[in-house]
Amino acid sequence: MLQDAEEKEWKSEPIKVWLGDLKDAAYDAGDLLDEFANEARWRQQQRVLKNRVRYFLSSNHNQPVLRERYVYKKLLFV
Repeated sequence: MLQDAEEKEWKSEPIKVWLGDLKDAAYDAGDLLDEFANEARWRQQQRVLKNRVRYFLSSNHNQPVLRERYVYKKLLFV
C-alpha cells in the first residue's frame, strides 16, 4: 500500500500530504519506542544496583558489618 502511495505521490497532493503525515507518525512511534526501551533499561539498572547494595549491606555477606554487630552486641551484654 505504501509503495503504491509513493508511486502516486507525485500525481496527487492529498496522497502526498497523507504519506508525509504517515511517515511523521512512524518516526514519532519509533521515537516513543526508543524512549520506552531506554526507560526500561534505566529501571532495570536501578533494580540491579539496589540489589547489589542490599547484598553488600546484608550481614550474611559482609564480614566487616557482621564483626561490628558482634562487637556491639558483646559490649552491650558485658
